[in-house]
Amino acid sequence: MNQIGRIINLICLFISIVLLFLQGWKLNEFCWIVWVTGLMFSYLCSITGFFQLCFDIKNQSETLSQYVPFFIYSRKFLFVLLIITAGFVTSSIAILIYTYLFGFYGLFLSVFARMEPLNLFGENGYINSDFFTPVKFLLLKFYQIIIVSLIADFFFILKIDSWSKIFLPFKSKEILRIHIMTLLLPFLSLLFFALFKDKYQTPVIIALLCLFYFINFNLPKRKSKEEFPS
Repeated sequence: MNQIGRIINLICLFISIVLLFLQGWKLNEFCWIVWVTGLMFSYLCSITGFFQLCFDIKNQSETLSQYVPFFIYSRKFLFVLLIITAGFVTSSIAILIYTYLFGFYGLFLSVFARMEPLNLFGENGYINSDFFTPVKFLLLKFYQIIIVSLIADFFFILKIDSWSKIFLPFKSKEILRIHIMTLLLPFLSLLFFALFKDKYQTPVIIALLCLFYFINFNLPKRKSKEEFPS
């Protein structure tokens, strides 16, 4: 599966570079693509984590039974209802946290990577618009690369248990991408500007794409059940 994941990531990297040349992304647009892709990944983790919990409710109830009093576990319907409710509330809180977190990141992008239309992605436009209008604009304009990126991530999140999946973005590469982009962007821009002058933006984006997909290859492996003491 690891080898298949590498191949999928390489294919997604190739498609991403093709889309870069076909659509002619600017560097500021790429910053917003990374932002909205990370947001969609976070939402996907929370939503699929909840539904995975519901479909695996039998195993979930058996696992959680050791942590609750017997009088609750003995009432099967009540116990299952409590698990589903807890999963729904946890997933909803996680989605709310991700919304505020990416909204905060968006404030920085609206200053340092503002783009047209400025009423959505400028320093004054973003802060005065509702959060989901810029998100909708980006989804409609860049849906191809967003889908490609999520496909590369999807095979990874399939292997994660439901509760961990809800909070996976905090531990995954998606939020790390934004920090790496923020730290490396000025240095890469200066380096490639020295090499390519006014045509530096495309090489910078390709370098960041390669780095982001390289992170896919080096995610920490989860220990198998056999590695845990019984």
